[in-house]
Amino acid sequence: MDIKEFDDAHRRQEVAKIQNAMKIENVRKNLVEYCGYALQYVPNEFKSKELCETAVNISGSSLKYVPEELKIDDICQKAVQNDSSALEFVPLHLISMENMYLGGLGFSPTR
Repeated sequence: MDIKEFDDAHRRQEVAKIQNAMKIENVRKNLVEYCGYALQYVPNEFKSKELCETAVNISGSSLKYVPEELKIDDICQKAVQNDSSALEFVPLHLISMENMYLGGLGFSPTR
């Protein structure tokens, strides 16, 4: 095998790896779109902000499986709006009277 053949074979292998990774990513996305709780089976290194948003939009309590660094205000609000029991998984620094009211819990300090 000469260098050109080796390079061609190596390129084909790399393209196949990329195609396989894309298929796996599509499977993850489809599973989470079907059932938000499927997020628990996705390794943290593959959890993106978009994938976590999809999960909490479908099932608010799947916030439990969102990595701490992705538990940002908008994802947590969406989760709580979808399912008020998701509040248990919201980091304490994001919980405020205003967020609870705006988060769709129907809690108002004036009631």
